[in-house]
Order: sequence, then C-alpha cells, then structure tokens
Amino acid sequence: MKTQEDLQQQLAGNPSFFLAMFNLQQKKLAAKTEETAIEAKQDFYWVDTDIGGDIDDALALSILSILARSGKKIMGVSTTHTNPEQKARIAKMILKELGQEAIPVYAGIGLRPHDNPEVFFRQNPMWPQAIFGVPNPKEGEKAIYSLQGKAYESSYHGFFELEIHSDPSLLTPALINAVKSSNGKLNIIALGPMANIAQTLSEVPELAKHIRIWVMGGWFENSGVVTRPGYNTAVNPEDSHVVFNSGAEIFLVNSQFVQDKKFTITKKEFELFGQSKTKTLLGELLWADWKNWTKGDAFQKKNIADPLTVWLATHNELITGVIHVRIGFPTDENGKLLEEVKGCNMMEQPKPGSASRLISYKQVSEGNFVNLISSLSERQDQDYEKIRKEIVYSLLPIFCPDISPQMFDALESGNSDRPAVL
Repeated sequence: MKTQEDLQQQLAGNPSFFLAMFNLQQKKLAAKTEETAIEAKQDFYWVDTDIGGDIDDALALSILSILARSGKKIMGVSTTHTNPEQKARIAKMILKELGQEAIPVYAGIGLRPHDNPEVFFRQNPMWPQAIFGVPNPKEGEKAIYSLQGKAYESSYHGFFELEIHSDPSLLTPALINAVKSSNGKLNIIALGPMANIAQTLSEVPELAKHIRIWVMGGWFENSGVVTRPGYNTAVNPEDSHVVFNSGAEIFLVNSQFVQDKKFTITKKEFELFGQSKTKTLLGELLWADWKNWTKGDAFQKKNIADPLTVWLATHNELITGVIHVRIGFPTDENGKLLEEVKGCNMMEQPKPGSASRLISYKQVSEGNFVNLISSLSERQDQDYEKIRKEIVYSLLPIFCPDISPQMFDALESGNSDRPAVL
C-alpha cells in the first residue's frame, strides 16, 4: 500500500494533476457531513520558517503548538534558508515536545551543508555577505552564525532521528493537500524568506485564492517611507515579487509597528524565564539556544515580531486597522532582478543616481495590495501592553509551568517572595 510520501514523490513533478485533484475536492465540499462542518470551524495553519537563528521563530512555533491544543490546527511546517534539514528537525522537536508530533515537517529550499555557497547566493541575491558572513565558508572567510541548532543537537536525545521530509520537491504537493484538507482556506504564517511560498505559487498560481499569508517583515512608516528593508522580504526580491503579486490575501506585520508599540520581552521577563527551576525540557533547550543567540546571559532587547505574527494570525479580532499598500521590489515586469541593483545587498541602496529602490510602497485602493496592519484594539497603549502580556503568558507552560500569569506579574514587579521558582 502506498504511503502519503510515496504518492507525493510520484506526483511531485506534476502540480497540474494535484490542482485537478484539488478542484475536484472543492466541488465535493458542498456535500460534507455535519461532522465535517464542525471541523470547518477550526482554524488551519501552515508555518514557513527559517527557525534556528534568532530565537523568535522557535518561540512563535511553540506558541502556535500550544494554541493547537485548543482548536487551532497546524497542517504542516516547512523550513528554508541555511541548513533547512537541521531547521526542520528543530521544528519537529518543538512539535513533539508540545504534543504535536504527528504534524509533518518539510525541509524546503535552502543551502544544504555540502552545497557550494554560490547556491545560497543565487537563492538570496541581496545577502549582505560582508556583514553576515558566508555559509559553508572556506578557510579565511567569515562564517555566518555558527551556533544554529547546537543547543538542540547536543542536548536533545534522538535529535538526528526525528522524522522529517527531506526532499524539497514534496513541499508543493504537501501544501496543496493542506489546502484541500483546510476546506479551501489555509493560513500560511511566513516567518522567513519567501523561497518556499514563491516556488509553490509559481508552480500552482491558482492556489493563491485559497490561502491567506501572514508575513513578518519590513520597516514601513504610515507616511509611505521605507526606513530600512526587512530581511525576509528583501533578501530575494524575485521571490517576494512572486508572493506579493500572486493575488493571495496578505497581512503584513511591520517591524516598525512592532518597535513603536513596544512588542518586546522585558529584561525582567527574560531573567524570570532563565531563573525558573521548573522549566520543561523544551524550556531548557530554548533557553540554551536563546543564550547562544545573545552571547551568554547578557540581556539584549528582544522584539517578539514572529510571536506577534502568530498571535494576530490566530486572533484576527484584535486587528482594527489596516492600510492597503502595494509593495514594490527592484524587479522588472517579469519579476527578474534589475541589472542596476545586481551586486548590491539588502543593507545598501542601488547605485547613486538610480531611480530604483530596494523596497517601495504606496497606498492603493485596488489591484494587488497588502494589508499593512496599522492598529490593534483601540490604539491605546494599555491595550497594546495587554496583548504583549498575553503573548508572554502563552510561554509560561514552557518556561514556568507551575506559575500563573498573576504570580508571574507579582514576581516581575517584586511583590512576591516565592524563592522556590528562582
């Protein structure tokens, strides 16, 4: 009997066949039973992530995995960028530790450990090599972040045996199947560069009308100014062009918004997570990885942009304002990178005198546009702080499982003398 992976491997090279299957499935939805109608009320999610570097991807996936216990349904996870197989195992480990082991994880587009670095530079043409370094470096070259995944590889028993799907060609069929199983509307939470999503939409453009994409990235002011390009969208403008011009419904969580509304983890919260003596195994591993990223115990202000993206994707009712904008990338009408920006990187602007910008945007009322999230609740600072606190509280089952939100607040404010926790 063929397994699901056998079927996916057989049909991976024929997305049109999958699309025909998908359309047939859509016609059958009207005949669903009452039992399935109840299922349709659930929210369905797919996470695409470059987990393994900055800790916020891991925190975001952990939060969604906890929310999955109460009705949010994760259909799959895909990874991208450097060493996607290692990243996939990190994701699988988080899912397993939070009771979601059955969720499939796919290692998508990215640089494998033995690939030539030129593969990575083709996948990420705006990569700032002088700043971030080189993956799989030769002797004398600056290496990129070298501690990716080390906390998990060294301390999680069976890390290398965690079950993942290593063949990137399986991803598009898997996403189509996820849309089919989601009754025609799948929320894709994009926490990394756009390579996986762009490839799927290039192979099956019709899929765009059946997905809602939640993108984290970009620094946009309401005045229409791009203060600096966002890493996830700027590192490969060609992929971003495909996604943002696909016709999919897109909500963008803007890094400028995250900063202005103070969506961060405070120094005291950071310390309480670290000092807790009741951390779960996952909490211990995440904490070790977090310390690797911050170079030890020193606190560095931690924006929680990725966790906020998950929170808004799962709590749509909090969004009270969006601006419809069209985002432009330095690409021609066919989505190919302009000659005048080749050789630049995402931290630079094009050559002096060039009319092109790495990222531009303008407010529009029709055509392909992105919903740039501009307000939550009633725009009052205390409401933003309440939302921030709820996100922090959602991590308590991992870092401080025997502490209530009220006790956590008391500890943070210094109004508790409970030393057993610390």
